[in-house]
Amino acid sequence: MSSTKDLLLFDHPVSSYAQKIRIALREKNLPFRSEIPVGGGIQSSPEFVETNPRREVPVLINGSDAIFDSTIILEYLEDLHPSPPLLPPASDPGARARGRMIEDVADTIYEAVNWVWGEVLWSGRAGDDEERNLLRKHIATQVCDQTEQLYTWFEDKLGEYDFFGGSHGFGYADLALIALVHRSIYYGFPPANGSKLMAWYDRCAARESVRVTLREFDENVAGMFKLKGFYRDGSGFRRQYRDHRMEAMVKLGGWEILRDGIRHENVKFSWPGQLGKQLGKL
Repeated sequence: MSSTKDLLLFDHPVSSYAQKIRIALREKNLPFRSEIPVGGGIQSSPEFVETNPRREVPVLINGSDAIFDSTIILEYLEDLHPSPPLLPPASDPGARARGRMIEDVADTIYEAVNWVWGEVLWSGRAGDDEERNLLRKHIATQVCDQTEQLYTWFEDKLGEYDFFGGSHGFGYADLALIALVHRSIYYGFPPANGSKLMAWYDRCAARESVRVTLREFDENVAGMFKLKGFYRDGSGFRRQYRDHRMEAMVKLGGWEILRDGIRHENVKFSWPGQLGKQLGKL
């Protein structure tokens, strides 16, 4: 069995998926060292490149074990270090399933909505002219509306409990969701004052594992504005458009952004292959 004496986490402090793992490691009191992949992963450690064909964070290296995908990493940590638990016990399979379902909605639907606004705000994908200003406003309205719909759904799942683990306390769903809500607050789309979700956010933010992780986001988020123009003019690495993120970009009104990225070859799609070049004449 692998130990956890020298955990290496390839991540980025602004990545919501990576924040999830940082919080989990800190909840379990597992020391780790962090490394940010460079050059879109291309120039990074062979451990990172060989482990994850998608070249995305997070990736956890633990001896001979190399794991990518934040959900799989969470499950791995729970198997390897079950105490303190982040999932309800096996004797309550319904609660375990609810935690996983909430995490899935956070990872797929909510993260994608946040990501679209990050593409507009940080990467400058919508451009700067008057016509594109209307596009930015439209996308902002859609992001705000869908974020509020998600908040309503999450509040319903929270019920009257302090955490999404219900009587089992803080766990999978909470650590997956807290980074996303923090990002929404940063974007200017917070839960309503006095709402159950805002009270839940405050409780989570008071935990040491969460407080440290959110502080790391706050300390590094300003650097994301350096992306503006970096992807748009083709001088930088291409941004990866995949699964739920690409669907959200189209659904929220950003088809023109995706189309222009394909035309200018400053977006890419998931391994295997590079579909952007094949569709470059759209």
